[in-house]
Amino acid sequence: MAKTKLKSGKGISADQSVEKLLQEAFDYLEAEDGERAERLFRKLLASGTDSMEVRMGLADALFLQGMMLDGDDEMEHAIRLAESEEDKAQLLAIKARSMLNAEYPEAAAKAFMRIVDDYPQYAARYSSVLVMIMTIQGREKEAWRWFEDSLANHEELPPVDVAFYSMAWLELMFEMGSIEFKDKLTRMFKRSAEKVTNEEERGLLISELLLTADRIVDGMQYREAECFVDLALSMDPSSPSLVEAKREIKRYAKVQFEIERMSRDEKLFPLVALRATEWFYEDDEGVAADELLDGLPSDLVDQLYQDRRSFADGIKRLRKQYPAAYEMFQEDWEELYDELIGKSSGRIGQG
Repeated sequence: MAKTKLKSGKGISADQSVEKLLQEAFDYLEAEDGERAERLFRKLLASGTDSMEVRMGLADALFLQGMMLDGDDEMEHAIRLAESEEDKAQLLAIKARSMLNAEYPEAAAKAFMRIVDDYPQYAARYSSVLVMIMTIQGREKEAWRWFEDSLANHEELPPVDVAFYSMAWLELMFEMGSIEFKDKLTRMFKRSAEKVTNEEERGLLISELLLTADRIVDGMQYREAECFVDLALSMDPSSPSLVEAKREIKRYAKVQFEIERMSRDEKLFPLVALRATEWFYEDDEGVAADELLDGLPSDLVDQLYQDRRSFADGIKRLRKQYPAAYEMFQEDWEELYDELIGKSSGRIGQG
């Protein structure tokens, strides 16, 4: 989005330049301090400094405080001040995201469809917003049809928009629990990304790939998230931060795969698999081993907990057969093992 030039406002001292106040206001937005951000944006407006950028920031500050109607009014004001269709489309995408974050998916959908109706040439660029909206609404199949229909004319789009579009479609596919078109969509992304030579646009693509990976990690889909990190690495293979992100997400994906294997391992003591599941998914709405046992007869559960030797032997089997799951929680496993065999300290044996 092109930045609007700001004129110095009346009532702002030399050491409080417009640019400085504006940056400070956006810093408060970044910190999600809507109240302080609002005060600075209103100070800019009161001084006579009015622009698309100021109105957009004020809208976000109001959205953060739950003042949705006032925020919507300011965002519409910003859209009117925007000079290009590209800026208007981006503001509508920002509005849709803000409405979605505030848990107003219907309003978010209306904002996005205004892009489709009024500025269709920019709809592909912001299609990840559509995926988030329609996933929350349970309308994934409808979203899929939109992607299929829009793809018919994707050759007419700039390469950067095709890249954004294929990235969003890939996310939708994963949200639907499918991998059928993974190779096709990753090829589409890579072919388009190779044609993007503008460094700012390449940076935006990498940033969006990592944001998408973060969203998918929030859903505990580590192998799927790894796909987006791989695409980012294909654009910048020498980036240390991307290499580290790949290493870390691969570690979690491997542990998740091992936990899935445990559920089919008849030789593994059940409480070991349940404990691994509890620890791995501890932030996923509080999965607890005791809750996972609720469906079993109480006398069987008591018997499992009393069989400390088998529990301890199960931990030894886990160390051999599931090394990633053992390594991630090594201190916890060792403490539990010592507790089971009655030691105050020590390592799990090799037997």
